[in-house]
Amino acid sequence: MSRIIKSLGGGGVAEEGEGVDLLAAAMGKDIDVQAVVELESPLLEEDVEKIWSTPDVFFFSPGGERNPIGWDWEFPGLSCDTRGFDFCRGSKLATAAFRQWVSLLRPEDAPVLREFGIDYRELQRRADSGRIHGFVMHNLPPQVARLAAHPQVRSVKIVDVAAND
Repeated sequence: MSRIIKSLGGGGVAEEGEGVDLLAAAMGKDIDVQAVVELESPLLEEDVEKIWSTPDVFFFSPGGERNPIGWDWEFPGLSCDTRGFDFCRGSKLATAAFRQWVSLLRPEDAPVLREFGIDYRELQRRADSGRIHGFVMHNLPPQVARLAAHPQVRSVKIVDVAAND
């Protein structure tokens, strides 16, 4: 998954939705597919949600030499609780929570962030922009195939397949 996430924004070719259908046929329809979705161009969160209403992780930057800046939003309240944040409890928008977190950082935090491969100024730029370059999602194969055919989606790369219980 890390290699695929790092390639986000690298101009890859869309994975065929038919491949998802073939995967489902080979394994049975009762499977859950997790995928990394790359957008044709960066979008605001409300536009992303028109494409896919429940992303698990939002990427606020492309990949490249480093991994993109991601914000886990699979379970919004839980995501905040596990980070020790109470500011986004009940929030509906990942972008608002991400911006709030970035606003808490100070220039003095830059050296510690660098140890994790995160650039303080880049975080600020990405929070200001609020543009999403891609996301991680999961669902049944027919929905993933439909998503791969969306005109605002550049690629859908399957990273995990699991049986639905």
